[in-house]
Amino acid sequence: SCKAGHFCQDMFGGMIRLRSSCIYAVDYSPETRSLRVWFHNNGTYTYFGVPLATYVRLLNSSSPGRFLASNIKPYYSRA
Repeated sequence: SCKAGHFCQDMFGGMIRLRSSCIYAVDYSPETRSLRVWFHNNGTYTYFGVPLATYVRLLNSSSPGRFLASNIKPYYSRA
């Protein structure tokens, strides 16, 4: 189970569950700067070119879903 805070594991090395009403979990690769996002509705997207600093801000955001919508979706390509 999650400890205090918004994320539940180390920053790298696998899926990190978030405490978010829309985002189930994330996974980030610093080598490729790709951010994979799993949503509670079973959708999954990968965003490309996301800087490490942006990923850290997502993990520490009080509202990860709002942060994703405002700071990642408009700026990075996804698949």
